[in-house]
Amino acid sequence: MGDPGRVAHGGDNGDDRRPSIAAPPPPPPPPPPPAPPFRPQPHAPIDFAALADACPALKPYLVAQRGAAAAGTKRKRIGSKHQQQQQTAATTAGSKSTWTIDFHDAKAVRELTAAILWRDFRLRLEVPVDSLVPMVANRLDYILWIEHLLALPRRQDDDDDNGCHADNRGAGRLREDEEEESATTTTTTTWGIDVGTGASCIYPLLGCRRNPHWKFLALEIDDRSTEYAQQNVDRNGFADRVRVVLNPDRDVAFPADALGTTSYSFTMCNPPFYADEAQIEAARASKATAPSAVCTGSRNEMITPGGELRFIRRMVDESKRLQQRRGRRPRGGRQEAGNSGGGRGAGSAETSCRWFTSLVGRLQDFRALTELLTLDREITDVRTAVFRYAKTTRWGIAWAVVV
Repeated sequence: MGDPGRVAHGGDNGDDRRPSIAAPPPPPPPPPPPAPPFRPQPHAPIDFAALADACPALKPYLVAQRGAAAAGTKRKRIGSKHQQQQQTAATTAGSKSTWTIDFHDAKAVRELTAAILWRDFRLRLEVPVDSLVPMVANRLDYILWIEHLLALPRRQDDDDDNGCHADNRGAGRLREDEEEESATTTTTTTWGIDVGTGASCIYPLLGCRRNPHWKFLALEIDDRSTEYAQQNVDRNGFADRVRVVLNPDRDVAFPADALGTTSYSFTMCNPPFYADEAQIEAARASKATAPSAVCTGSRNEMITPGGELRFIRRMVDESKRLQQRRGRRPRGGRQEAGNSGGGRGAGSAETSCRWFTSLVGRLQDFRALTELLTLDREITDVRTAVFRYAKTTRWGIAWAVVV
């Protein structure tokens, strides 16, 4: 018979063995360090003489410039081979003469762009004379930034292979087998959307040239620009990787019938900056110095109702609706871009996207958008970048949406 003064701990038999105490769980792993910010690498100065040798069509537009650093220097057009040799010899002898082009000459700028694209990327473009001539350096930097975003670690709680995102409001746990994956080395098809691809279709062409596994849905609202974009895609042999689609609805950035049920990795957009002609003139008047290059571009490429701020805010709203529909969709197969029977509206019930991005041309708009996205609880991550070229600064903004 047990001692009445003892308390039975092990059962009715009076066993006094104490129950084992479970060891405390190990502490959670520390959050991953924040991803390094994107910093564009400086572009090497253009060797105009070497570029003209590789692309002779540029030679008639070369100019000799003495005292290039001095403001208001007089430039002389040099076109012949003999003149070029004389100028090169003078430069070698120690004079301050350099080769350049007249950046206020639209034809010269057009030939410069064509020469760089052909020599460095083996791309050929044809665009209307009244359309934007894409400057290669800033277009390339946008592509490099997209590659940087796609290489950021993904969160463990994302269940779709392409529809995932990082979160700098409290970094999520990484998958055990997570490795930082370069967009240029992955063997998985990576789909992107270019909103307003323009006549040049420059972003899809550059992106596909650099990344063999990228594919694009290139959206455009202008009939003529759509035709030129398709011709440029065909001209460069990317018809199987770039699908150019005319978007007839100017009020929808991500039309459902074009997006289909594809899971996209990113979107890109270089929206019109200005709300009207008065805003363009005000921007010109506010500059302390004259612009360093001619500005080509049609009204359609320069102006949108409400300016870029309203345009990008509309994309933000559409991106949230698109991801909300994705969160409610049943599990199922995936289709190629543009194979949906959907109608008007932002995306289909099965479309998803990892990163939504846009360029921003005005600092006040960039600040307003950054604040808007940071305070929005449906936005799980916001990333930014700054691109500087001579006298011009552009900003990049990217956001991921909770599902």
